[in-house]
Amino acid sequence: MIRGFGQKKKQKRKEKRKDLPFRRVIAKLQLSSTKTVIDVRVFLNDFTDKGLGCFVNQSLPVKEQVNVVLDYPRNIYIRGEVVWCTPYTMDTKVIREEDFKYRAGIKFLFDDKEEEDAVRIFHEEIMKIT
Repeated sequence: MIRGFGQKKKQKRKEKRKDLPFRRVIAKLQLSSTKTVIDVRVFLNDFTDKGLGCFVNQSLPVKEQVNVVLDYPRNIYIRGEVVWCTPYTMDTKVIREEDFKYRAGIKFLFDDKEEEDAVRIFHEEIMKIT
């Protein structure tokens, strides 16, 4: 399901999503409960300074704490929490040959202002990519 199509109307975002490059990146996600590391796909236009949306091959439990590592445009490590995970089906494979069965939303968790600022700066770097 493409964002905004066929979904029930949910609460509105507090701020409008900015136009970002449509570029996909591979990320690693580690589940805190099992320490399992899985590959996920993230489109940069689905990354904000508060969280991200990603495509994944397994269902993620809501409220599961995760560690996310992105390596583009540079390496960054972010703690987060799964806020939603839904089955994802699409006839075309826009991500790559691999089918991703789920789409998940991750809300970032920050221990202090320094971590929050680091993610904000990373987000600003993404916005400058042309």
